Amino acid sequence: MMRRKISTCTTIFGFSLVLAACGDNSGDSTSGGGTDSATGGTAGTSATATATATATATAGSTSVGSATDSGGSTGTAGSSGTAGSGTAGSSGTAGSGTAGSSGTAGSGTAGSTTGGMTAGSGTAGTTGGMSGGTTGGVMACPLAEMHQPCDDQDNDLFHAIGLNCTSLGGNFDSTNAVPIANEDLQYAQQGNNKPWRVGTQFAAGYMPKEGEKLLIISSGWIPGPDGGQIGDPDTDNDVGGGQWDANMLPPPAIPVDGDTNPDPNIIDCDLVGDCTNTIQTQWEMGNSNPNDQMWFKFDLTAPSLNNGDIADANGYKFDFAFLSQEFPDWVNTQFNDMFVVWQASSMFTGNVVFINDQPITVTALWDDATGVDYIGECPGPFDDVPMIPGCTGNAPELAGTELQQNGAGTGWYTATGGVEPGETFTLVFTIFDMGDSALDSYAVIDNWRWDCEGCVPNEVNDCGIAPQ
Repeated sequence: MMRRKISTCTTIFGFSLVLAACGDNSGDSTSGGGTDSATGGTAGTSATATATATATATAGSTSVGSATDSGGSTGTAGSSGTAGSGTAGSSGTAGSGTAGSSGTAGSGTAGSTTGGMTAGSGTAGTTGGMSGGTTGGVMACPLAEMHQPCDDQDNDLFHAIGLNCTSLGGNFDSTNAVPIANEDLQYAQQGNNKPWRVGTQFAAGYMPKEGEKLLIISSGWIPGPDGGQIGDPDTDNDVGGGQWDANMLPPPAIPVDGDTNPDPNIIDCDLVGDCTNTIQTQWEMGNSNPNDQMWFKFDLTAPSLNNGDIADANGYKFDFAFLSQEFPDWVNTQFNDMFVVWQASSMFTGNVVFINDQPITVTALWDDATGVDYIGECPGPFDDVPMIPGCTGNAPELAGTELQQNGAGTGWYTATGGVEPGETFTLVFTIFDMGDSALDSYAVIDNWRWDCEGCVPNEVNDCGIAPQ
């Protein structure tokens, strides 16, 4: 079905959102921040005396706070440290720790360059102190800190987003890379045309979030070759019928609500359908008619201390942006292109990319409730969406693509999913047209990493996406 665009005005919108979900560990690294520990007395089996230790750090203007440890009869003040090149936070308070029966109280890490944040606390175990340090008020995650990109080695789809670098061998292992299993990539290809590319940049404004490259997937053809700047896609492609137009999501994903509890504040996950209940309504708006679908899926095992890993992974994160030529002319119609990331795990099944209970679709993102700002085409007088005051057009971030004149996109989001340490689970990434095979959509994906803090997927609005 051919459709003609009505409006051609474009605009520059801010890349901001107004939702904050699970804490983003994209700044988990303590690099550039001053780190000072305070170690109290080592507890005896029946010691009752209290030792107070004060840690100091040289910062830009103020010193970091103190830590109090209970346990030993005497306390040794924490070592004095000089903040790193990023300097210590302006007023971060070091974490405190209470000694166990025979352990050393936990150490506290001063606030990072963001400053003004309170470091977390740690309670010593029976044989040693647990780290109570944080970075900028968010728990530092060694799994994320030690993660090393490998996308400079090739144009592999998984390497581009931070996965499966262990396949390269050498210095990559499970301590600094994320191994995957049962990977499966499905897409239509016509000659050199394919609906995904690995590049150093997409359009003028989308740069890698980690390493040197990122991944672009689409419901249409993306010009090559891989490895360079990707732009100027032909945004009106029919990539073929058959399985690419099958009226279903890639298994095990299904577009059926999976929360069986009528209370909107409680999720009872049936472990079959979409337990966020975000997909079905938007799927039905598109007449349950996906086309030009591509997808990739894989299995992962979450690191666990019980399995000998360096930390527990209670979740994962990745960064993405969504763009479509359907914006804004075909908002609130059956032409409702979608980007879905499906998780199948021991406690949760369903979509993990949603904001304020709205999934990543052309119509859902235009809803004022999401608070999403766009860059791209201005709504015209015949579009079924509100006009945008001050819309001036020609967003420079979309330069090099047809989207600058016909379509729009979002800024970067960070998605957070929750898992159980040690469990093996499945993720499926898919993008597709809805209602027809015309006017393509795109997702830019990068920076997959483990998250020690995680989120609780069966709690309303606990997981989801947050702005950068």
